[in-house]
Amino acid sequence: MNDITVLCANIPALCCLRLTCTYPLDTLGGITKLVVTRRNVATGTDTIVINKAVEEVADLIFSYDDLEVVSGCKYRYTVNMLNGSLEVIQSGFATAEFSFSGISLADSTGSWHTNFGTSANQYSESYKYTRPLQYVNTLSSKFPHRVSNGEASYAVGSCNGWWVPMTKDDCGSPDLTQDVAGYRDAFIAFLRNGHNKLMRTGDGKAYIVSIDSDVTENWSPRTKLTTIAFNWTQVGEVDRPAYTNDTPKWQGEVGL
Repeated sequence: MNDITVLCANIPALCCLRLTCTYPLDTLGGITKLVVTRRNVATGTDTIVINKAVEEVADLIFSYDDLEVVSGCKYRYTVNMLNGSLEVIQSGFATAEFSFSGISLADSTGSWHTNFGTSANQYSESYKYTRPLQYVNTLSSKFPHRVSNGEASYAVGSCNGWWVPMTKDDCGSPDLTQDVAGYRDAFIAFLRNGHNKLMRTGDGKAYIVSIDSDVTENWSPRTKLTTIAFNWTQVGEVDRPAYTNDTPKWQGEVGL
């Protein structure tokens, strides 16, 4: 019997899919555990996004903003409520496609993006894939020997734009002459905090990255605004299970 209601909506202004669940009963009915699984419909990859004990009815009524989704992909969320024998007592599912514009960066300290929803917004990004290698000259060979790690293959790139924090639903239209100037120092501190970042772009790229260069500021006399630029190196993947002890790996300070 399914008494729960599960809904999922694309929230472009916050660069996430928002999953909501309602439980209309006033008793748990033997439910002791809540497990929510996200499936990438195209690849079939399943990831547990919520796995926790249930102590009261309020634990079964929730809203969850999922940042670990890639623009252009469709996801199916399954909500299972289990008893002590791990039998499913209540279940429900919802499917939604995620999309947004701009660039998004997130770690355990916060989330930022360039998607202002305004004609004044400007941003740019570039990237390339690289395979580290070196050439070794030996005394017995006329030509150098190529030495490379056959497994190493990752992306490097750069970003430049105006940035705002993803902390409110109306962040799609900030006062660019006030808010963005005030956010500048906070965003630079965010880039320099030593944490790996989850970086996503509106055209469907998603990486776990390290910010690996000095941050540069570029002031425009025309707009009276400062764009912030930085370089990054990919240090992990997004499409694999990202949770260890319910903590996303990309929120740590060490490489994956």
